[in-house]
Amino acid sequence: MPALSLEPGTHDRFAVAATSAAARSRGAFVAQTRLRPLDGGEIQIVQTFGATEDAARDTLRKAVAGSIGTVTQPAAPLGEPLAARASDADTVIINSREAMRKFAALIYRSHRFIAPDSDAANDARLSGSDIVPVNVVDGFVSAIVDHLQAWVDKTGGHEGEPQLWLSLYSDYTLFRPVLESLAAAIWVLGPDDSRERIKNATKLLATELSQSKRFADRVRRAGHPDALTDQVNAGPEHIVHDVCIRMGFDERQINRPVDPSTLPDKASRFIPGGNNAFYRLWSICSAHAHAQLFAVMRHGARTAGSGPHGGWTYVEADSESFAELIKFAGDGLNVLSTLLNRRGHSLDAESGPRPGGSTEAI
Repeated sequence: MPALSLEPGTHDRFAVAATSAAARSRGAFVAQTRLRPLDGGEIQIVQTFGATEDAARDTLRKAVAGSIGTVTQPAAPLGEPLAARASDADTVIINSREAMRKFAALIYRSHRFIAPDSDAANDARLSGSDIVPVNVVDGFVSAIVDHLQAWVDKTGGHEGEPQLWLSLYSDYTLFRPVLESLAAAIWVLGPDDSRERIKNATKLLATELSQSKRFADRVRRAGHPDALTDQVNAGPEHIVHDVCIRMGFDERQINRPVDPSTLPDKASRFIPGGNNAFYRLWSICSAHAHAQLFAVMRHGARTAGSGPHGGWTYVEADSESFAELIKFAGDGLNVLSTLLNRRGHSLDAESGPRPGGSTEAI
């Protein structure tokens, strides 16, 4: 059966009209929508009947939902919602989303702390700082959780409501910082040598500082000095300097910014099967985040056709491509969780949910 497309707007605004006397034996009202096959076939009219407008509309919704199972909403030309039968890839995404929702909820509900006599506690003692590497790692975990929650909220659907809403650009864009933060946190936590963990975290803090200084310089040259940014930058600057002195690091080498594109390779040795997959998937996410049209089209699901004004290509989110990404991200989260536990980053569950979040138990 070909994939179907709901005509714009008809998925939530079904046409309802009173029926003729001849049709009233099937219901006093009829609800109608149009389905257009992506293979270029004829538009199909779907009608259902009911004793009331709501009954007719509800029956039509059930009929459409029963046929398509999963709905994706791409940010493609025309912005038409696309409908397709649920696939193995859709199932992977839906199940992974539920696991990520629970992971984010657990972190939001919990107080994070460092276990006494753990690797993390020892790293803090050696570096002389509770920022490096402990709070640096905590910041990456927070970024991961925040973007995962944003993606869960964006895609819609919850437990018992398996609708899947994927977009052509934004889902990948939300996962780019997830992959970057995963790579950074794993790069810090992965080495068994305490000195290496501290050094990697110090490099990342120095990289963040260099970016913040660049911002301050740009706005200053534009005539809008930001005194608060300058004040905030003074803190990390002292921390980087003090850690370098204490650990005997070459401060000039530490202050060379870390290229974000190198983080996937740095973390890959700690992820089974990571190899080139980490960089490749990160690059795909980056292409979407930077609106690189032809790269996005290459990784989307394309449908070609012709019309009175010439040929056309319709591009929608490809659930199989995204399923690979989300499965890899899930594997990365498992690696991160293992490393956090191994180094002594612990959770103390609290009763309160995240602001605006659900109070349900995990």
